[in-house]
Amino acid sequence: MKPWPFPTTPKPEMQLKPTHYTTPQQRAHDLGVRFVHMHRESLPGGCTVAYRPTTDTKNCKVLEIAVAYTHPSDTYCKKAGIAIAAQRWLDGEVVMMPLRGKTVHETTHKLWMTFYYVPYGLI
Repeated sequence: MKPWPFPTTPKPEMQLKPTHYTTPQQRAHDLGVRFVHMHRESLPGGCTVAYRPTTDTKNCKVLEIAVAYTHPSDTYCKKAGIAIAAQRWLDGEVVMMPLRGKTVHETTHKLWMTFYYVPYGLI
């Protein structure tokens, strides 16, 4: 008898290379997460975006994204941004974002526009 309304499918476990990690960044890197640093010396604050493509088709790709923001009055630190964004990504604090960028440059530009310029009111 099938459970109502739909049968559930078990989620496959990802095979990880090492059996232990010293930092969240190492684990995220092994899972294919990439990082983009968004900071300008002349502008306040900054952020680090951790992302991984989940689907990549001809017309569109979907990214899992986690963001770590720096307060505008604080000094931006890449190391802290990576640690926070990686931990958030590993904890599942992500948003799913469809994106129509064919190159890494287009993807990075759209991430800048979405997570840096708009929240800080720079455009």
